[in-house]
Amino acid sequence: MKNSQNKKDKPQHFAKDDIKRSPSILYGQLGLVLALLLSYMALESKTLINDKYAKEVPVYKGEMDPDIPDTTPKIIPPKPVVRKPILATEIVDIDIIEDTTPTEESVFTTNFIDSLPSQPVIPDLPEVIIPEDDSPETFTNIKEAPVFPGCTGSKEEIKKCFSKSVKTIILKKFDSQLGQELNLSPGKKRIAAQFVVDKNGKIMDIKVRAPHKRLEKETRRVIQLLPQMKAGKKDGKPVGVRFTLPITFEVLE
Repeated sequence: MKNSQNKKDKPQHFAKDDIKRSPSILYGQLGLVLALLLSYMALESKTLINDKYAKEVPVYKGEMDPDIPDTTPKIIPPKPVVRKPILATEIVDIDIIEDTTPTEESVFTTNFIDSLPSQPVIPDLPEVIIPEDDSPETFTNIKEAPVFPGCTGSKEEIKKCFSKSVKTIILKKFDSQLGQELNLSPGKKRIAAQFVVDKNGKIMDIKVRAPHKRLEKETRRVIQLLPQMKAGKKDGKPVGVRFTLPITFEVLE
């Protein structure tokens, strides 16, 4: 009887323990659900608030409030450069004249001084002594004049082609802005030059006189740009031939 009674009592004991434990498990589960629910509501609440404010924030499309400083960077255009008027220099006349005078050095110096303005005074050119047997001939004393590359035809045609070709190089290469840089007074200026086409056809013995040393240097530089030519001949032999090259240019106001 006691054993059967104990068997009946034992299930009742376990049932009582289960009843005691079940509220704590239930409360734990309810707490977990409640915590998850509160977290979800908090997230939804923030999203709704953000959406609400986003909809309520106005988009300003009008002009800037004068009380609010404009921070837009301003692009300041550069000031226009005011260029001062300059003196334009233009070569207006170039003539190539065959030298028909004796070849003494004093002839070039004397003739040139007469053709220059009285001011400024320019020192005489240093004398260059040329050996007698190598002295260049005058144009009238030779039968075949020097020939500029590419020039063909009769003697007269070769002469005109020579003059035109030299003029073209001088006009193209001469620095016409020197009038501005040197502050020359307005008016026509004259540069006189001589050069020799030697028996090998090379440009030699360049002499220049000008109102300014820079002009002398520039004229000499340009003459040195002339190409090698076919030498002139006398009695069938190559000889040097001297040419004079007067250059007139104008400084405009």
